[in-house]
Amino acid sequence: MRAILHIDGASRGNPGPAAIGVVIADEDGTVLAQVSEYIGQATNNVAEYKALLRGLKEAERLGAESLLIYGDSQLMIRQMNREYRVRHPGLLPLYNQAQDLVRVFRDVSFVHVPREKNASADELANRALDKMARKETPLTKEALCKGTGMKVTKMSPEIMDTSSEEPKSQRLLSVPQVLLIQAVINPGSELSCHKSDTDTFFHVLSGNGCMVVLEEEIDMKAGETVFVPRHAHHMIKVAGEKPLKVLVGRIPNPEGEEHESVNSD
Repeated sequence: MRAILHIDGASRGNPGPAAIGVVIADEDGTVLAQVSEYIGQATNNVAEYKALLRGLKEAERLGAESLLIYGDSQLMIRQMNREYRVRHPGLLPLYNQAQDLVRVFRDVSFVHVPREKNASADELANRALDKMARKETPLTKEALCKGTGMKVTKMSPEIMDTSSEEPKSQRLLSVPQVLLIQAVINPGSELSCHKSDTDTFFHVLSGNGCMVVLEEEIDMKAGETVFVPRHAHHMIKVAGEKPLKVLVGRIPNPEGEEHESVNSD
């Protein structure tokens, strides 16, 4: 039997909460199996490989002998086709596992497609992320605010939900996957962050304060938004006797693992 696989991995934060989506069909288009699964904290590229591994295992379980695999991660597809070397230590074990599983089948082809051509797998991966986001687990809140001195008062699943066609998050930043929390910084306390792996914005809901970003002091007032690029040291101070209430958004990075062409010098 020849099986057609669509695979996708998604990470909100890169690294951040991650999930996989897999669709396996026969040559007539009949869906034989689907996977929509949360996998914990991971980068986009790790999630892509875990989606591939899960797809290969499911195809073997279904008795497939030949595979045509579609994915929208150019990095992973080219690595599996041996066009790119795998140098990142977090990806190499996953790559080796995938190559071992590929040998189980008579023949396997990997084809890169744009995201819109991989929508079924993408939807399954994001469905798992949305389901986890709605649970509002303490771990998710603590992971976002760990070491910041901020108190989480509310997470907003309806804003974080990216399965809807309504452009809720697009109205904020034109970014489809933004992790948002509403937080309170109490008078007399400071928020200091020496390094963040994601771009971040702070939208002031109420109160007053100031932020120091790259040695520049910026006033923070209700209705104003301050953008902080990744890796930039920043510190927030509360002004006055009232808490500073802010909406904090972490913006996903593009896939960041380095890759190297086999044919490059």
